[in-house]
This record gives sequence, C-alpha cells and structure tokens, in this order.
Amino acid sequence: MRKIFRSRRSVITLAAVVLLAVWSLWYARPLSVRDLMGGANPETAHALIVDAELQSDFKWKTETGTFVCDEGPVMDELFSQLDGLRFHRNPLEVVLQFLPRDGGEITGKSFNLYAYDQSGKEILELYFSGEHWRHQDRLPLYTSHNEEEAGKSLGAWLWENRDKN
Repeated sequence: MRKIFRSRRSVITLAAVVLLAVWSLWYARPLSVRDLMGGANPETAHALIVDAELQSDFKWKTETGTFVCDEGPVMDELFSQLDGLRFHRNPLEVVLQFLPRDGGEITGKSFNLYAYDQSGKEILELYFSGEHWRHQDRLPLYTSHNEEEAGKSLGAWLWENRDKN
C-alpha cells in the first residue's frame, strides 16, 4: 500500500509542477491593450494626466489636466498608439507585491487612462508613472523593447490633447 502511495505522490507532484509551469507561461504571455480590455470596443476614453517636475529649490511643481474623447479620429489616434504596446505579467508578482519597493521619483508626465464601452461599463484602467505600468488589478505590467518611452510619449500626447478649460 505504501509503495502505491509513493508512486502516486510522485505522479501528483509532477502533475502539479507541470500545471504550475503551464500556468506561468500562460500568465506571462504578451498582452496587447485590446487583450486587457477583453476584446471590447471602447466608446469613450478619459485620462487624468499629472506633469510633475522637481525644481532647483527642491520643491515640486505639478500641473494636472484631463483628457476626454469619444469615438472619432482622436480616439483612433489614441488607440493606434496603445495598440503597438505589448505587456507581460510576472507570475511571481503575486508574492512580490508584498515586498517593499523602491519609491523612485516620478518626474514627467504620468497618467491614469480609463476606457468605457457603449453601456458606460469600464473596460480598461491603465496607469503609467515614470517607467511603471499597472492595470485594473493593480499588479504591474512589464514591457519589453524600451516601451517605457512609448508611455512617456503617450503621456506627452495626452498632455498636448488635454481639455483646456
């Protein structure tokens, strides 16, 4: 009886390791912004943009702006910039989120971008600050091929197209 249990235990352990490896590969797969939205089509988009700068007297100068757009050429231009981004998630982030992180200064443009479908349901929550991306579940998104620069340029584009009320 004990011999049978040991052989089954090794099979169960091997199966668990294989499942964990498959899940890790699936979880870390490249994701587009459309994947993050679950394939839904956005009808409106809103963004809160913060422009922060550390001045020479060690005081922060911050300005805020909002960006709002509905379907049309501005929405198409926004999503043409977002469609080129590829994100991946770290399977270990479930554990790493509880460890302390460096606070790093955030200078430049950071933004919170929200997209909504035609019924007003939120389908995308995307955050960018400095070099860090996050989405709905607040777990970080990682990019490859220096796509942090894409976030900075998107922040600059949002800032240029913000509502100037």
